[in-house]
Amino acid sequence: MFAIIGLSMALFLALILASKKEKSLADWVLAAWLLVIALHLSLYHHHTTGLKVLYPHFLGWAIPLPFLHGPFLYLYASSLTKASALKGQYWYGHFIPALCLYLYILPLLFSSVEEKLLVDLRGFPEDFYFECLHKYFILLSVFVYVLRSAQLLRQAFSTTSSQKTADLELHWLRYLIICMSGIWVLIAVGNNQWIFSTASLFVLFVGYFGIKKLGIFTEKNVQLAFQSPYVSPLVLLEPDPTRKKYQKSGLSEVQAVQIQNDLHHLLHIEKLFKNSGLSLSDLAERMAIHPNYLSQVLNEREGMTFQEYINTLRVEEFKRLANKAYLQHYTLLALAFECGFNSKSSFNRYVKKVTGLSPSDYLKTIS
Repeated sequence: MFAIIGLSMALFLALILASKKEKSLADWVLAAWLLVIALHLSLYHHHTTGLKVLYPHFLGWAIPLPFLHGPFLYLYASSLTKASALKGQYWYGHFIPALCLYLYILPLLFSSVEEKLLVDLRGFPEDFYFECLHKYFILLSVFVYVLRSAQLLRQAFSTTSSQKTADLELHWLRYLIICMSGIWVLIAVGNNQWIFSTASLFVLFVGYFGIKKLGIFTEKNVQLAFQSPYVSPLVLLEPDPTRKKYQKSGLSEVQAVQIQNDLHHLLHIEKLFKNSGLSLSDLAERMAIHPNYLSQVLNEREGMTFQEYINTLRVEEFKRLANKAYLQHYTLLALAFECGFNSKSSFNRYVKKVTGLSPSDYLKTIS
């Protein structure tokens, strides 16, 4: 029963990730991992019920699958922390052990129905050592990849200790690593029912925490600060404990993180800053929060006022458009209006403030 629930949820979550309009590399890796988990749970359900007698063709296909979960955890951790495991052309090397095992058991996979059922009764291969080595290498694989993922997590924490949004997602990664460590212990114990029941609970946890806490499965999921698409002076700042201005505010830490996530979605993805008439009240109304709360988040967590933050984003948009060859015939004023500025003076002032150069001088540096 647990396996059915787990595989259904895994397929559902993978479908949600695949349907997202703004998919990150981490989303693709997690979706692929969820599909592998769903396949593994379905083959376990097939093997532990009467389905293996009705449909014996699928016997044996689950044997190499345990060697995929460790690599997927590591690649997901790498994509979240923007490490180097997915760079270059050798990332697929992590899946070579599973591929080699499939090649080794190829005679079983394409044997007759009668032979498969007979092997299922006796074990495959007929000697005892294959089963022992299979379990040993599964334990070794999961242990190595959990350890490497934990190292990536530690490195990420050391470089993003002052970034609360990133910190929240790194805690999410820590929970995944802990869950995989628990499954490793169950593999060592050797109780398949416990292992796959825990795997189903793992999928439910991924769904609950990913939707409820982080929005991983929704369009409002934003990139981590160290994965920002902008080369920008905008940094997610840790709230200054010495500030007294908002000491009596009713805004909790969780609410502040959610507001910051929503803010980044509306401005970095939907680019509402391109509306030259955008005001603090308009943006707060769009987010269904009080303007004071939005102002507090901007001041404490971004270190800027509303106007400073919006105009800095407009400058970053100008820098991006200025590098587009098909827009280089536009006048500076046209580019300024396109980015959301409503006056030449504010455009010149903020470009100078962010880049240290006037707009015309900045264009000369990229031409």
